[in-house]
Amino acid sequence: MTITEDCDLLQSVEIVHVEKNKYALHGNDKIFFVGEMLYDIFRLRKEGYQMEEIHEFLTQKNNVCPSIEKIEQVIDQNLDKIFKQPARKDVDAKSKYIYGQIRIIPESVLGKISNSLKFLFNRYIFMIMVLLGSTWTFLLVKSIYLRGLFDSRISLKDGIFLFIISYVFLFVVSMLHEFGHSSAAARFGITAKEIGFGFYLIFPVLYTDVTKVWLLNRYKRIVVNVGGIYFQLLINVVLYFIFKNFSAYQNIVSALFLTNTTLALYSLNPIMRNDGYWIYSDFFDIPNLSRTAFDYPVRAYQYFKGKRPSFHTEGIVTWGQKTALFIYALVLYSLLMLLPIGFANVSFYNFKEVMKFIQQYPQLQGITLAEESFHILKLVFFYTLTGYFTVRMFKGMFMKFKAA
Repeated sequence: MTITEDCDLLQSVEIVHVEKNKYALHGNDKIFFVGEMLYDIFRLRKEGYQMEEIHEFLTQKNNVCPSIEKIEQVIDQNLDKIFKQPARKDVDAKSKYIYGQIRIIPESVLGKISNSLKFLFNRYIFMIMVLLGSTWTFLLVKSIYLRGLFDSRISLKDGIFLFIISYVFLFVVSMLHEFGHSSAAARFGITAKEIGFGFYLIFPVLYTDVTKVWLLNRYKRIVVNVGGIYFQLLINVVLYFIFKNFSAYQNIVSALFLTNTTLALYSLNPIMRNDGYWIYSDFFDIPNLSRTAFDYPVRAYQYFKGKRPSFHTEGIVTWGQKTALFIYALVLYSLLMLLPIGFANVSFYNFKEVMKFIQQYPQLQGITLAEESFHILKLVFFYTLTGYFTVRMFKGMFMKFKAA
């Protein structure tokens, strides 16, 4: 690579001091974490320093320094990694585990929407709205409980219009949740790449590509992670107002509120790759949390073989990080052991429901027939995807043990 090519490519690389002892290179839609010396080399070279000056600076700062030829080689290797090698991120990207991705809102449109909403993440507005949202959510739960409306749900029996409205509401909530993430990112100067649709495990989901948040420190990333749930709290404020002022719609509002709150609580689940997962990962500063936790049995196997594995290579060095990782791995594998039992119970119940449907099919008519048929279609979809992803997961685990 010539000096001119070197300088041209360097100008398109973003060199970021993320937080204490953490540095990153960003270019060509890729992010790589690097050490302090490499950060200094790229920063000085981008500022126009000559190789001799960079060598002298590093020697004075670190007492030891690679040769000028080695510095040139390191720059070329990393530029090749960014611009010439196939796309691969050193970070646990938030959308790569979602399959069948379809873009819904492109970056240009999403940027305008997010910038118009980012004021909601002003420190004082954020604190006030979280307090109000939490308070009114509690009051709405209390009101629904006192009126005995916790069993409220909308089905085809309530009319096709309301049934469609319930699914439209679900989509709107999910979309606003994603706007929460993109708006929080915009507050810190990051433009989300897109909002799209795809599948996570067996679940259809919306997602926001905010991979560039890895250029923020972990506390700002946590704000981005909670942005979606924050917007759902704001939805509860609106629902509380409707519930209190339009008594004729209390049953419907109760069903919509329970849907929204259930989705918010589900998002806080740290075991699956929901918002709670990223909050847990960033709070304890454990990169690649899921993969590292899954590797616990493999590392135990290596330990008994005398290899004495260590987590230091993943940056897990403090007792707080090690304890958080151990607890996460323990809960993860406990749930994995209980999952077959729960799945068997659910399957047995669904089997009885299907047999009941087959027996009653000649007598079913109208809305009841449509509702039961829709339920059967959902079950077929669920078990098809469950089978596919179960095989995929266990195949990956088997390959890891085989490699160990």
